[in-house]
Amino acid sequence: MFRRNLLDNVLQAVEDTPVIFLNGPRQSGKSTMMESLKKSLDSVDYFTLDDATTLEIIKRDPQLFLSQQSANHIIIDEVQKVPNLLPAIKLLVDRNRQPGRFLLTGSADILLLPKISESLAGRSEILTLYPLSVGELKNKKETFISRAYQGNFESLPTDLDELMMLIHQGGFPEVISRKNDNRKRAWFHSYIETILQRDVQSLARIEGLTKLPHLLKLIATRPGAILRYEELANTSDLPTTTLKRYLTLLETFFLTHTLAPWSNHKGKRLVKSPKLYINDIGLLSYLLDLNSKSLNPLSHEWGKLVETFAINEIKKIASWTEPRPHLYYFRTQDKKEVDLVIQSAEQKIIGIEIKASKTLHKNDFNPMHHLKESTGHLFHRGIILYLGDQVLPFGPDMYAIPISNLWQ
Repeated sequence: MFRRNLLDNVLQAVEDTPVIFLNGPRQSGKSTMMESLKKSLDSVDYFTLDDATTLEIIKRDPQLFLSQQSANHIIIDEVQKVPNLLPAIKLLVDRNRQPGRFLLTGSADILLLPKISESLAGRSEILTLYPLSVGELKNKKETFISRAYQGNFESLPTDLDELMMLIHQGGFPEVISRKNDNRKRAWFHSYIETILQRDVQSLARIEGLTKLPHLLKLIATRPGAILRYEELANTSDLPTTTLKRYLTLLETFFLTHTLAPWSNHKGKRLVKSPKLYINDIGLLSYLLDLNSKSLNPLSHEWGKLVETFAINEIKKIASWTEPRPHLYYFRTQDKKEVDLVIQSAEQKIIGIEIKASKTLHKNDFNPMHHLKESTGHLFHRGIILYLGDQVLPFGPDMYAIPISNLWQ
């Protein structure tokens, strides 16, 4: 069993917050983390709404069910299945704000479910458990974001074979345990089918979702693309209103995620649309029909795969970094773009470019200089993650560093 780096954040929240909501993709390890958490707590009752009997009992009268529980800590798994449970929890918390009383998990993003998130406003801490990071696979707690602000980088070898393996398998524990391509593909096929045919239908209660798998595959062919609704609606043969609803559903169930554009709100001509990514690099490889033999640095998808891999890893690291940073991307109307912008609690900015090659040129930093000009005194450092082995300075506060720094 892998020790999850987010566990320390959950334990801290238990000390001072009445409701801890742990959400994240199905099969990312939320239930396993809660089982592990039980060992650190006294007097715990555990319920999962994946159990049909428990689900029916709680649906019938959530308030009565909760009133019968006397344990100090109540863990409820897959809580999005009974939205009416949240108002009942709110009532109990308002009467007694005992820290760590309720630990809830869900496979739907609570922030995209307004009725649920409103019930917990001011009473909860929301944490997201993503699929395993590379560091978690290696039993390390990555501190890349903190080290990036400190300027603490290492010259490290980049093992292309290892990188290809990491991209092919992704971070779902069950996929990692499977030994061959066919079994990995079978898992991803069932995973997508379960979410799109069962979970989405259960939550959205709408018919006609047959085009969702096609839309997901279409998104996979353009990872990291700027989201242009009209163009995507035409390509997917969906009305724009339907497309927007489908995109929300895909993000709600952690199949995709968006990266908002950075803006200084001072009228500079910057792009305002988000970029759209698949949430797990192994899932992206599956959707692109890549296997361990066809995935290689000469494939035309390689650059976008490496970009998605790096951005997803940094997103995971950000989830346990304190204070939590904000992630954006940067793009001007004349197409000067930086893949990722990290903004700290103190507003200091680090630009991250991802290059899927071993060699770099001075011109590769041109977009970073535009970011520096746009952010002014907030700019802290510009970094290009690349597949080479050496830390290379490219001017004041500009560095190229090996991508393997992500999991050190």
